[in-house]
Amino acid sequence: MICCVAVIVLSGLPGSGKTTFAGALAARTPIEHVESDAIRRGLFPRPTYSRKENAEVFDEVERRVVKGLGQGRLVVVDATNLKHEFRRRYFELADEAGTRVVYVNLTAPIETLRERVSGPREGYSQAGVPVLDSMVRAAERHGGAALVVDTRFDIGVSVEAALLLAGVQA
Repeated sequence: MICCVAVIVLSGLPGSGKTTFAGALAARTPIEHVESDAIRRGLFPRPTYSRKENAEVFDEVERRVVKGLGQGRLVVVDATNLKHEFRRRYFELADEAGTRVVYVNLTAPIETLRERVSGPREGYSQAGVPVLDSMVRAAERHGGAALVVDTRFDIGVSVEAALLLAGVQA
């Protein structure tokens, strides 16, 4: 695959499959995977999720996005990105870099998400059912174009669509 400079912004509630989707993208082409949960655990081994901590985590996320774009990479932002104010910055960074953004909203029914986060989880996320429930109330719909992926089903076609929209050529 021939890669490109672009930003793929993943969004979704805990358990929606953001990191799984990023992994599937990485299996198809080189990416700069910027995962907020991994960054948080690297900076704060015992995270408190305070405002100050969140600010430091997302300053680092932004720094890595800028660095990846500067290196000519396909950057995948893996975070809940549930509010417009959180997503907007990545669109601005892509605009400043003169590149495109692909917004991917990962979803599944709330019962499925609760089941996924109720037991032990792989990876860096610590979100359980109480966090999921609080985030459901805080989520804002994206008003622009989005690739919406129901992760109960095979994500392969959606991964290919995201790469095509990002300008990755086979």
